[in-house]
Amino acid sequence: MSMTDPGENIRVFKTAWFSKAASKARIQDAELCTGIQEILKGQCVDLDGAVFSKRLNRNMHRGIVIHGGRYWVYA
Repeated sequence: MSMTDPGENIRVFKTAWFSKAASKARIQDAELCTGIQEILKGQCVDLDGAVFSKRLNRNMHRGIVIHGGRYWVYA
């Protein structure tokens, strides 16, 4: 999946394990992209370095996000 912002090309990926867990929890890809936009606004927990914790699915689930360059990975 990818998000396009004016002036910035951000790519969002999911690990295989996260993809399966998100599917079971009925978390859509659009919600994951929205989560990255919220992380960019600072609406997350910074776990130090390039690792963030983000609440998903109306605060019912939590996702760990790793940032590297223009790539974001839900793990």
